Amino acid sequence: MIRLVPIFFNWNFGESLAHEIARFPQAALLADRKSIIEGRGLSVRDALKLEWANGKDAIRREGVAGAGRFRDGAGRHGDFSVI
Repeated sequence: MIRLVPIFFNWNFGESLAHEIARFPQAALLADRKSIIEGRGLSVRDALKLEWANGKDAIRREGVAGAGRFRDGAGRHGDFSVI
């Protein structure tokens, strides 16, 4: 998602967005970051293989608990106020 803000709000907005992102499961965020860094220039097929390889551990560590929270209503309809 792209968010546009007036130029003089960039720092505050960036800091706010960083805090928002930091609330998400860290293993998943770090796996995504690793995939972005390592996947540059790869074909879509190879990038998806890399994404899977990098994300398997996050699924094991955080996926089941996260799926349970989603089942119970957390994160539904884009509401991430309680994740």
